[in-house]
Amino acid sequence: MSATSSISLLPRLSGPRWVAAHQHRTTGRVFGGFVAVSFLAVAAFLAVSAGADPKADFAQSADTGMTMLLQRVAGAGMLLPALVGAFVAGPLVARELESGTYTWLWTQSVSPVRWLATKLALVSAVTLSGTAVLVVLFRLARGALSAEAQFSLSWYDTAYEMLGPVQVAMCALGIGVGALVGLLVRKTVPAMVVAGITVLTVAWVFTGLLRKSLWPVETLVSKTPIESLHTPAVWDFADGMLTASGTRVLTETCWGTEGVGKTPEQCMADLGGVQYFADVHPESHFWPLQLIESGLLLVLAGLAVAVAFRVLRGRHAGAS
Repeated sequence: MSATSSISLLPRLSGPRWVAAHQHRTTGRVFGGFVAVSFLAVAAFLAVSAGADPKADFAQSADTGMTMLLQRVAGAGMLLPALVGAFVAGPLVARELESGTYTWLWTQSVSPVRWLATKLALVSAVTLSGTAVLVVLFRLARGALSAEAQFSLSWYDTAYEMLGPVQVAMCALGIGVGALVGLLVRKTVPAMVVAGITVLTVAWVFTGLLRKSLWPVETLVSKTPIESLHTPAVWDFADGMLTASGTRVLTETCWGTEGVGKTPEQCMADLGGVQYFADVHPESHFWPLQLIESGLLLVLAGLAVAVAFRVLRGRHAGAS
């Protein structure tokens, strides 16, 4: 596409907004194209699900195909915030600082603050709105799957981020971290690496350490084995038996020498267990967990952006 036609697609942008949009138009088109293709794929699957016999071979093939696609999308979705952070840190911020091209805009009555704010506003509008659309499409497609297929996309596992606002908030964090790292590192490739690793590290901290503690865990107690454990509807952390005094005997206690030649139930009963227990997050905890995590991520994103502007002002206080 020629530069003239590109300009015609952005009639309402001017000044630094036009420059930023024009510089990164290819990336925007690729992301927009991916969102459009996703929309068409989900629309076609919903049409098949609504109009075909679910037991028909064609409908079952579509169900299987969409399940496999959503599994891959969920996996790729975990990398999207890191890619956003790397893009903002490198091509959006550090590359201009490294090459010195930012000075041209700054001599055209564009302040450093406006330069950065414009870039972040554009990338935020495109990335966050596009990610929100992807989340909605993912939820619609998963909801139309058969019950068996939905089991492979349980709400607390790989699909968790793509089922709610956490994915959008994580991308916002990627934008904030990317801006800060780009201003600090000022070298394109190193900034991309540092930003990507930083976002992945934060995501791992939430996924592996913090997420299950963001909302009070529910403890189930029963005289018989708890059947809801190890199912897609229940996220369980610890299970076992309680003694008469309330002491916990965890199932994994019987994985060692204590459990040789015994079932876990027999082993725990021999250790004094009298009733079963399990610490779980039922599916009803999905939205509280999502909203709290999203709020924390947005706070971190806001702090990163605030520090980025402070760094910018400190280093270029005399720029016009």
